[in-house]
Amino acid sequence: MEYRKAGGTDLWLSAFGFGGGRIGSEHITDYQAGQVLTDAFEKGINYFDTAISYGLSEERFGKFLSGFRDRVIISTKGGYGIGGAEDWTYDAVILSAEASLRKLRRDYIDIFFLHSCSSELLGREDIYSALEKLKHQGKIRYSGYSGDNQALAYAADTGSFDIFMGSLNICDQKVIESVLPQIIRNGEGFIAKRSTANYFWKYGGASPGDYHEEYRRRWEIMKDFTGVSPEKTAARFTFFTPGVTSGLVGISKSENLEANLSQFLNGSLDQGTYKNICDGFYQAGKGNWESEI
Repeated sequence: MEYRKAGGTDLWLSAFGFGGGRIGSEHITDYQAGQVLTDAFEKGINYFDTAISYGLSEERFGKFLSGFRDRVIISTKGGYGIGGAEDWTYDAVILSAEASLRKLRRDYIDIFFLHSCSSELLGREDIYSALEKLKHQGKIRYSGYSGDNQALAYAADTGSFDIFMGSLNICDQKVIESVLPQIIRNGEGFIAKRSTANYFWKYGGASPGDYHEEYRRRWEIMKDFTGVSPEKTAARFTFFTPGVTSGLVGISKSENLEANLSQFLNGSLDQGTYKNICDGFYQAGKGNWESEI
């Protein structure tokens, strides 16, 4: 496994990150969740990401990763969804982080991301005060922003976050030219979500909630420009895009973990193939395709 330093933090994250959204589903048993989380750790993955809104994910991270303690790096996302507190306020940020700590069974959260709030909400001073208090109390180590497009650009301009997360994959490349260069110049870390374009090629029907429909639509236009197979290039494209600290892959089964790891271990794409995918995205979308939020 390759490990990369997350910007100016002291965190070294596995380049292949475990996305916890899928194992939050009630359709996944505790046994399955525990098996795939343990397998991921044994394969060298040390970075695990979840969110307050990912169903049972935080509880399962707490149950099955707590035994590894300081050998794993855990991030979660919040700032909303807390009874008795208005979303994206000082109280909501504090209370959601504290709720996540309890579910994760940890004394601190390595990275706490504000989760897809708008640029207007990012203008509120109280949310930054809340993040600083959590740091001062030792409840979070680093703060981040997870989101896309204008809001991500705004967050990167504030100078208030240690690390960022945004959509990046073969069908979702806007961030590569829009915000990622600034993040790199500032020496900050970047986590790529939806690294495999959510495996849109595996699903015949439309699944808008998982972005399959939009990514499939884009690829139907892109494929004539790129001349490549998404199955063989998607993961490698994202994992090895310059500036990416870690690429998150949502996994619920150990066999899928193995398949994605084998792609990662194939290493970076050759420069010609990488360029064809980038050129195909901008030619097909005429520069108008925004990141999926």
